[in-house]
Amino acid sequence: MPNKLEIGTQEEGEDCDYVVCIRFTGLLALPGNLIGTCCKCGYMIQYRPHAPKTPAKICLECAVPEMDDSFGEHDLKVMITPKTAAEVAAYLQKKKAN
Repeated sequence: MPNKLEIGTQEEGEDCDYVVCIRFTGLLALPGNLIGTCCKCGYMIQYRPHAPKTPAKICLECAVPEMDDSFGEHDLKVMITPKTAAEVAAYLQKKKAN
């Protein structure tokens, strides 16, 4: 079964293992992002305020090795919420226009 990106509901997001976040380098990637700590390495991370609350927050650098393992086992499910998908699309369109 191929792995793919699914758009899921906010409720489905609450059942995920992790919310994968980007590291905080001193600048927010998007206005309104929240800052937290990676559950694995303790590095500062940033994420959207509407990100699922229940799953642990993990930085991309810590998530990649776990995702690589899951790709081999064919049990990786990657999901994005509709609100996040819309925000990312709007951001990319705006960036492309500039």
